[in-house]
Amino acid sequence: MTLQTRTPNRSLARGFSLIEVMISMLMAAMLTVVMGNVFIASQVTRKAQDALSEVQNNGRIAISWLAYVRTYVQDPFKVTNQSNRSSSNDPGDYE
Repeated sequence: MTLQTRTPNRSLARGFSLIEVMISMLMAAMLTVVMGNVFIASQVTRKAQDALSEVQNNGRIAISWLAYVRTYVQDPFKVTNQSNRSSSNDPGDYE
């Protein structure tokens, strides 16, 4: 009777070799670096857009304030002249 020992068959072995694991780690590291660069670029773009938005908002507020001043704050000389015209009997006044 002969003793048969089982020898592991390499074709039946399952798992990853060291080279495959190292290549997958390298690919994961490269993907992480690329994603980090994209994130940093988007942060820089967002900050620039926020600054531009702030400038536009400040300009909008300044224009609104100037329109308010122009509309509701009158020239004191015009008020004086208008009040004098309504009560004056100047023959040169044709209103």
